[in-house]
Parts: sequence; structure tokens; C-alpha cells
Amino acid sequence: MKRSFAVVATTAIVGALGVPMSGAPASAQSTVLACEEWQDRNTYGANCSGSKRWYQAMAKCNNGSYAHGSINYNGWSYAYCANLGGLDYGYYRWR
Repeated sequence: MKRSFAVVATTAIVGALGVPMSGAPASAQSTVLACEEWQDRNTYGANCSGSKRWYQAMAKCNNGSYAHGSINYNGWSYAYCANLGGLDYGYYRWR
């Protein structure tokens, strides 16, 4: 609560003095996006629901082929390697 008040008060004072506040526009600011990840010996899953972007689970299987999950905007995407020798590693990609 104190922090919010301090930011509002500082913004009001700076605005009243006519001093421009520096910074990049909102569209240019970087956003840290974190996804939940899960895996077992055959499956990799990713859930990036809070990102407001499309994403897809990807997996490299032990037989050398790749598997991919559904392209999602919300919820879990799973890539399955059960019939491909098991999971070597998994990752998610933005779509």
C-alpha cells in the first residue's frame, strides 16, 4: 500500500512540475514470460496461460524424432514420446 501511494504521489508531483517521465512506451517494454513445465519419462508439458500468447509443447524423443503438442493460448500442451522410445528432452515454443 505504501509503495502504491509513493508511486502515485511521485507521479503527481513530477506531472505538476511539468517534468517528463522517461521510459519506453508500454509496447516496447520487455515482458518476462514464465511457463509451467512438467515432464515424465515419455511426456513433456507446458502451460503458458498467463502469457497472452500462443505456445506449443515440443519434445525430442529418444529415437531421434520430434513430437509436438497442441497449439494453445490457455491450458496445457503435451508432446508425447511414449511410442517413440521415450522423452529425451522437452521445450515450448511461441507460435
